[in-house]
Amino acid sequence: MRAEPEGVRADAARRAACLVSVIIPAFNAERTLDATLQSVRAQTYRDLEILIINDGSSDRTLDIAHDHAGQDPRIHILSTENGGVAHARNVGIRAARGGFIAPIDADDLWAPTKIERQVRAMQGGGDGIGLCYTWSAHLDPDGRVTATLRGPLAAGDVLARLCETNLVGNGSSALIRAEALDCVGLYDPGLRAQDAEGCEDLDLYLRIAERYRFAVIPEHLTGYRTTPGNMSSNLFRMHRSRRLVMSRLLERRRDLAAHILRGERNSLGWMMSRALDGGRVGDAFGLFAALLRDGPVEAAPILLKIVWRTGRNALGAAIRPPGLRAPFFSPSLTLVGS
Repeated sequence: MRAEPEGVRADAARRAACLVSVIIPAFNAERTLDATLQSVRAQTYRDLEILIINDGSSDRTLDIAHDHAGQDPRIHILSTENGGVAHARNVGIRAARGGFIAPIDADDLWAPTKIERQVRAMQGGGDGIGLCYTWSAHLDPDGRVTATLRGPLAAGDVLARLCETNLVGNGSSALIRAEALDCVGLYDPGLRAQDAEGCEDLDLYLRIAERYRFAVIPEHLTGYRTTPGNMSSNLFRMHRSRRLVMSRLLERRRDLAAHILRGERNSLGWMMSRALDGGRVGDAFGLFAALLRDGPVEAAPILLKIVWRTGRNALGAAIRPPGLRAPFFSPSLTLVGS
C-alpha cells in the first residue's frame, strides 16, 4: 500500500493556524508514556492539542492516558485496533485541527522549549518551510542522557542530503506544517505489511523535501530513548525498509541515484555501529557483508569510521557510567493545563 493521497486531513478551514497538534501513538507504553506526556505538557508553547492514539494496547497505557487527560483538557484520546505506528499516527493526523503537526513516540521526551523554538523558526521562514527538526540526545531506558553528538546543520533544499543521511534523526524531532501533509500524503502503513517497518519517517521526510524547504534548531531539544524492543533495534528489517523507500524515490528522481547509493553505504555503516554498540557482533558481520557486496572499495573507510565511533562510545561510557548520567527531562516541573 502506498502513502495516502491528498485531501486525507480535516478541512483546512477548520484548522487553527497557530495550534500545534501533538500526535502520540502508544502501544503497550505503560513504562514510558507518563514521562513522555509530562514532557509534552511542560512545553512553554501552550497552544497545543495533545492526541494520544491507543494502538490496541493490552497494558495500562489507556489508564495512564486517562489520568493525564483528567488533569489537562488539551489531551484527547483515540483508540484503534493495533495497526502499527504509521497507522496510529495517521489516525491522529486525520483528527488534528492544528496548523502544525508534532509527532512524538510514547517513549521519547521533549525539552520544554522545543515546540516554541520550532514554531518561531517556521513562522519566520514563511510558508515554504514544510518541516523543522532539532538535534536529538540519546537516552537510556531510564531517560538519562548517554550521548549528545553534534547534529547536522542542513536547511533549505535538503533533498539530496536527506538521501545520504536521515537529517531529522527520528520520529519525535520534526514539527511539520499541516499543509505539507495535505500536499504529499501521510505516513505509509503499507511498509508493515511487507515486513519493512522502520523508515516510515524517512519516507515522509523525503516526500516533504521534494516540495518544501527544511529548517533546523541546532540544539538537543529531542530525547530519543534506546530500548531493546524499539523498532530501530531490528536492523535487517530497517535495511529492507530503507531500500524499499529509496527504490520508490529513485523511480521518481533518477538524478538522485548517486546520493541514494551514498546513503545506502552510510546507512549500513550506522547499522553496524548500532549492532556493535549493542554487542551484536553477528549482526554487524552480516551488515558488513552487505556493505562489501554494495561497494567493496568504499567499505574500508566506512569500517575505520565504525571502529573509531565504537571505541569513542565505549570510552564515553567508561568515563561516565550509568549512575552519573543526567536525566534529559525532570518530571518535577510544574504541569499546568490550559
